Amino acid sequence: MAKGNPLIDRWFRAAASAALVCALAASQTQTLRGAPDPSNRQGAPVTIQDTTADDRCSDPLGSVELLAEVDEVVVTRERPTDDDDCDGRLPENERRFIGEGDTVEVADDGRALLELDEGIRVNLFHDSLLSLGPDSTDEANLRHHTLLERGTLSVDASTQEDEGSSDDPRPSDDPPPDEDEPPNDDPSSGEDEQPPGVEVETDEARIFADGGRFFVHADPEEMTWVVAIDGDVDVVAEDETVSVRAGSQTWVERNEPPVPPRPATRSVTEEWLGERFPSIDDLTNGHLDDDDVFAGCLVDSDTGWNLRSGPDTTYSIQELMPPDAPFHSSERSESGEWLFGETEAGGEGWANEEGVNCPYEPEGLPVRAQVAPPAPTPVPNPTLPDSDGDGWADTLDNCPFVPNPGQENGDGDTYGDACDAAPTPTPPDGDGDGIPDAIDICKSDPDPGQFDSDGDGQGDECDAAICIPGGVAVRFAFLRQVNCGGGDGGGDPSPPPPVDSDGDGLFDDEEFDYGTDPSLFDTDFDGYGDGEELFEYGTDPLDSSSAP
Repeated sequence: MAKGNPLIDRWFRAAASAALVCALAASQTQTLRGAPDPSNRQGAPVTIQDTTADDRCSDPLGSVELLAEVDEVVVTRERPTDDDDCDGRLPENERRFIGEGDTVEVADDGRALLELDEGIRVNLFHDSLLSLGPDSTDEANLRHHTLLERGTLSVDASTQEDEGSSDDPRPSDDPPPDEDEPPNDDPSSGEDEQPPGVEVETDEARIFADGGRFFVHADPEEMTWVVAIDGDVDVVAEDETVSVRAGSQTWVERNEPPVPPRPATRSVTEEWLGERFPSIDDLTNGHLDDDDVFAGCLVDSDTGWNLRSGPDTTYSIQELMPPDAPFHSSERSESGEWLFGETEAGGEGWANEEGVNCPYEPEGLPVRAQVAPPAPTPVPNPTLPDSDGDGWADTLDNCPFVPNPGQENGDGDTYGDACDAAPTPTPPDGDGDGIPDAIDICKSDPDPGQFDSDGDGQGDECDAAICIPGGVAVRFAFLRQVNCGGGDGGGDPSPPPPVDSDGDGLFDDEEFDYGTDPSLFDTDFDGYGDGEELFEYGTDPLDSSSAP
């Protein structure tokens, strides 16, 4: 073989060596770009740069970033990679990129966070199994699809990033816009694109949301439970769709359609489901509690709103709730006009629904058994007899001969409990008018009204007969003091002075005009005397609801 030119041979050898060095450097650079730093394995999140189809743990079809917030998170990829680190248990605070078909299992005390695009965050709690399904498109709206085989998750799609706002510092490869390019006349080009939504599928139902926050618990042996926290959620099962508004909940049993939405409160859940679902705290291992998921009401009054001991304005005020204060209602009155619940200060009581704003319809709350009205307060009246000395005049006392200052009457009959407990001996009543002789102001003649117009302590029926012109003897209260002088029955009648038999500030003849009872200090039993209501407060002495 003829010998070549030595200069040319030397040049070829140098060129070949340079090419080999460049190839090795390029290979090393590519390896470093695609692999996590082995020194960054102790708790700090792993950052994978330039995520492409060639990276070890990325998904070439579009990745979802998974963070193991607490240990005991296991990843199983549908398409195995050559590197075992892409599968298996994730250390705490380590990240992975997963894609369609990959499975995430959270065991025992673990917790995982899936970060989808547009800022959608899915928290997956302990004893849960979830896989990523194919994204779906409904009416040009992209939805991220997840399959929850069991367990609990919460979705937050309320903080989606504004389109075009990116924290990526790398320069864009898109060319700058051409300033000379004519404007686009397409009217659809300026419309805002709908941000992607979320679809969660369980054995019993499919849940759709295009924003907001919601909570799902799936128990394959029981049902799927859905709570809409913010925003609306559509739940589909057995070809029926139920729209669940914020502050409401629904659930789906196997082979059944979703139940109609009900208020998202613990009391409603327990009334309908009993103990089938534990507390939110238990389902999320303390990461969330009932207040994070269940709905509450707010005081909707600039001056605050009263919390009362019972479902009516006649009940005492327990607390003044300040404006915008939370009120956690759990039950309602039968009419739905009053809500029973707990205040931020820990007090319990009733609030009229006009003064609180709830995200749900109060009619969906369970009815709380009506409590007995509070015992009335005795109204001292020294002018009326009180045989048992309990502070209640006999005419007002539901048990006049047995002391019962509380006037308890559990069975709601005519007589108080003190008289129901033991037979009360019948006191003597000589004239049979229903008024015992011990307190009868006219024992010899029946006078159930106990009128004493002249205030002499003796009933009108027992007063001496009087005369009127013509010599006819009568007993008539308001003509008792007729002047019969002159011996011929002549003379002008003189009316008696006015009398207030019950001491309520109204004369007896005025009581007849107003329709009140001249023998009762407080005709409507509202705690205010008849005269006090008419002349001081201007309220109706015959209507207890018009009390001052």
